[in-house]
Order: sequence, then C-alpha cells, then structure tokens
Amino acid sequence: MIEDKYLKILAAVYHLSRQNPTMRGVHSNQVEALLSTSYQDLVPALRYLESSDLLTATWGGSHSALVALTATGTDYVERPLDTLRSMEKPLTQTNTINVAGNFNAIDSTIVQMNAGAISDSDIRVALEGFDRVVQQLPRDMAPTSQDLLQNRDSLATKLKAGDRLGAAGIISSLARVVTIAKDSAVLIQTLPIIYNGIRLLFHLP
Repeated sequence: MIEDKYLKILAAVYHLSRQNPTMRGVHSNQVEALLSTSYQDLVPALRYLESSDLLTATWGGSHSALVALTATGTDYVERPLDTLRSMEKPLTQTNTINVAGNFNAIDSTIVQMNAGAISDSDIRVALEGFDRVVQQLPRDMAPTSQDLLQNRDSLATKLKAGDRLGAAGIISSLARVVTIAKDSAVLIQTLPIIYNGIRLLFHLP
C-alpha cells in the first residue's frame, strides 16, 4: 500500500499538469511550493516514484527535475480501487483459502478477516472518511450534492451488508469527484483519506 506522502506528491503533480495540459511536465520546485516541502525531502520521494514507474523525471541537476505522471501514476489518482486491485492480492483473491497450496500466510490472514462481517467500528470510520472528503469539496459543486448523498446511503447499505468491494468502489469514486473540483488542496488532502478507507475495508497492511 503506497504511503500518504507519495500519494500527495502524485496528487500535486496531477493538479499542476492539469493547470498546463500542453506542457510536457511540471517543475519539481512547483511541487515543492504546492506541498510546502523542501527539495531534500522531495527529491528522494521523486526518485522512488520514478523507480516505481509512477512518474517520469528529466533531471536538470541533483535538486530539480521536470516531472510527469505515467499512465499508472494517473490511475493512482483517478482510479484508486482499480489500481489497488491490480497491485494487492487480498483484493482479488476469493475468501476460500487453498490450504494445500503455497499460500502466503499474511495474505491468508487478510482473506480470512475479509470473509466476515464488517465491524461497527470499521463502518463508522469508513463513513467518517467519506464525510471528511465530501466536507472539503468546494461549495460550487452543489449539482453533485444529491448524487453524493445517494452514494453515502449506498455506502452505508453496502457496509452493513458486508459488501467490501462495493463499498470500496463507492469510496474510490470520490477520487473522480475530487479531480473535477480542480482544487489542489482538496485533492492533496483527500486522496490519502480515500486510499486509507479502502485499506481499512480490506485490512491491508
């Protein structure tokens, strides 16, 4: 599961690139300014994301680069659940453990945990996370408010029914709403909340 600090960098690069869609990339100092961080902290993170094929970087020295998201990096911002399903085994495996096979013990534990009902505390945290994202949306997004209310009701229903994948899909769909908002602070602050909501539902480490 990707760490919050990397998600925030991906969100920042995503936002900046949408501000200037004809540019080949954004300067790392713009990312520094947006995240209020220093190049000492940003450069190692950019190199990690570059090695993970989540962004490309054309270095103009040891401290700065022109960076752009790869297709996979863009999916991390726009399609959290689809991205995690392609990366995390517990989201794609069935709830039946193959005892005779070579099955990873950690994955086995996670799958067992996901086979039962969703606890009341996890339901509460998931709904609170949904609300935190919605509360940060700009007021001018009123046309989507009815859809968001319906989605929250649907989320509550799926959580109570133990439908982890369905609930995660609703939480993941918030990413699209947030990117439409075109507010850098909202995107940067809420993307980790969305990922952590999905992490909670599937007991990901």
